[in-house]
Amino acid sequence: MWQAEIDEWSRRVLRGHWPDAAIYDDVRSVQRGSGSGGGEHPLRTGNGADIEGGGIGNESGASSVDLLCGGFPCQDLSVAGKRAGFKGERSSLFFEFARIADELRPRWIVLENVVGLLSSAEGRDFGILLATLAEIGYGCAWRVVDARFFGVPQRRRRVFIVGCFGDDGERAVRALGAGGDGNLEAGACS
Repeated sequence: MWQAEIDEWSRRVLRGHWPDAAIYDDVRSVQRGSGSGGGEHPLRTGNGADIEGGGIGNESGASSVDLLCGGFPCQDLSVAGKRAGFKGERSSLFFEFARIADELRPRWIVLENVVGLLSSAEGRDFGILLATLAEIGYGCAWRVVDARFFGVPQRRRRVFIVGCFGDDGERAVRALGAGGDGNLEAGACS
C-alpha cells in the first residue's frame, strides 16, 4: 500500500492510521521510469524510489493492483469557493490521479469529491472527468452520498465515482449498490 499527500500534518495522520504504508509527499513527483533491475517500472517518485505495487498490465490490460483510491482538492469545485474548476491549480490534480491510473491500470478506481464537481463549469468538468476515465479504459458510475446516514452528526454530501477497468460501467453501478440487491460481491470485477 502507498499514499501521496503533500500536507505534512495530513501525512502524520495517515502514518498514524497506516504505519506500514509508504507515503510520498507530492503526487506530481510520481513519474514513469526504469526499474532498478533494468526493466521498465511504471511509476517512481522524484527521488527515484519505485512505487510499491507498480506493474505493467497483464494480458487483460489490468495490473496486479486491485484498487486506486483518491480525492483531489475541492477548493476550485466547491460552491463556497471561486469555482475555477479544472482550470484551477488545485482541482486540476485530478489529472495526476488519471495519469497514475493509466500507468498502473488497477482493476478498480474510487474517487471522492464535493458535489460541486457535478455543477462545476455548468457540468463540463464532470463530463471531462468521465471522458478522461473512459479514455483510459474505465467504465464508471457515481453516486452522491451524505455522511449523516453513516453515523456522522452533520450533513456532508460527497460524490463518489467508482470505475472498473475494461468494463462498460455495469460492475461499477453494482458496486455502488444500485444493483445486485445491495450485494457488493455481485459487482466484483472478473
